[in-house]
Amino acid sequence: MSEVSSKIHFSEAEVSFLSSLVKINLSQEDTKILAEGLSGSTSYLDLLNELDTSNVSATYQVTGLENVFQKENLSGSKTLSQEEVLKNAKNQEDGYIKTEGVLASE
Repeated sequence: MSEVSSKIHFSEAEVSFLSSLVKINLSQEDTKILAEGLSGSTSYLDLLNELDTSNVSATYQVTGLENVFQKENLSGSKTLSQEEVLKNAKNQEDGYIKTEGVLASE
């Protein structure tokens, strides 16, 4: 595989900033390695941008799987009404169960 130069380059400062956002402590050596790796990975995006896709139809899903929804008014269905669901909820607001936040704000 030949070396491909990328138009996108990640500096060590950018990697340090990103690692602070996701709260990952990286050593200076790890930061350097990751900056090089990310910069190298983006070179493949440059290669993909060179492909002629004008005759290729757009797609968003390639597995063929489809969402399956329950049909309404199934005989014998044990679906609870919103009222039944909420009757035991400790806290509720606007027809929804209200819970404590799970993401800390800084």
